[in-house]
Amino acid sequence: MFAQYGIANTYVGVIIAHTVIAIPFVVVNVAAALQGIDRRLENAAVSLGASPQVVLRQVTLPLAMPVIVTGAAFAVATSLDEVVLTLFVAGPNQRTVARQMFSTIRENISPAIAAAAFLFIVGTIVIALLILVAQRKRRAYR
Repeated sequence: MFAQYGIANTYVGVIIAHTVIAIPFVVVNVAAALQGIDRRLENAAVSLGASPQVVLRQVTLPLAMPVIVTGAAFAVATSLDEVVLTLFVAGPNQRTVARQMFSTIRENISPAIAAAAFLFIVGTIVIALLILVAQRKRRAYR
C-alpha cells in the first residue's frame, strides 16, 4: 500500500506507520481519562456562562492533561521499540534511533549503545520526577 501511494522508503511512510501503531495507546488512555472526568464541573462552567471552547480549554484539558502526557509517553516508547516495523517500511537512507541501535548491536558492540540507553534511562527518570513535582504543586495549590 505504501508503494502504491509513493510513500515507501520515505520518512512520511515511517511516521505514518509509527503513528498507526501508537494511536491505540493514546486513544485508550485518553478515553479512559475523559470517562472519569466529573461532568458536573463542565456543567458548572457552562452554567456560569463559559462557551464550549472555554470549557474545553479551561476545564476538560487541564483535567485530562496528565493522561494525555502518559499516552504520549506510551506512543514514544512504542515507537522506539518498533525496530521491525522500521526495517520493513524505511528505506536504506532513513535512520531512526531504534534502527541505528539495532544495526550497531548487530554489526559491532559499541559504547554508544550503552550511552544511548543511559540517556533514555536518565530522561525517563527526569520526566517522572517532573511529573511528581507538578502533581505535588497541584495538590498544594488545591
